[in-house]
Amino acid sequence: MLYEVYLKKLQVQTDAEHLYHLIATSQTVLEEWLPSWGKIASIAASKEHIAQHEQSDFYWGEEQYGIWLNQQLIGQVSLHSGQMENQTVKLSYFLGIGAQGKGYMTRACSLLISKVFEEEKIQSVIIECEPSNISSQKLAKRLGFECLSSHSEIVLFIVHQSDWIVQKHISLYFLWFLDVEESC
Repeated sequence: MLYEVYLKKLQVQTDAEHLYHLIATSQTVLEEWLPSWGKIASIAASKEHIAQHEQSDFYWGEEQYGIWLNQQLIGQVSLHSGQMENQTVKLSYFLGIGAQGKGYMTRACSLLISKVFEEEKIQSVIIECEPSNISSQKLAKRLGFECLSSHSEIVLFIVHQSDWIVQKHISLYFLWFLDVEESC
């Protein structure tokens, strides 16, 4: 069976109910790694969360993309904490229960990183995770990130644009971005 997987920037009008459902069914994962997402306990809170970020970019806020599988929201990946002077941006992500371990996040992150290196003046992407989040560390390594530091509080990974291009992380045949205009 061919699975249609794509990324789409989250929008209040079309995605709030999907995001709420994803969060509600993924509480055990979110409680451990993203406890602040537990505050999104209603569709109205989901709308407010998306609205906060819908018009922002990763320098002034957060760009949030939904990971969709056959028109169902299965996860979220975002760019945030961009620094113009250092030309860096941070990457964060989560997958709902049932979508983990199938390669969706590796593909989603790969596409988003390729997009940001191609379209923006970004030289490095950073992933921060807790030392106990082994899955996140494995993902960073699979993507070709280098571990910069490992403290008791945080593990820091980085990939530079020049290294990314050498690794040739292009997965456009399996995963793509859905433009808002295309979805109408």
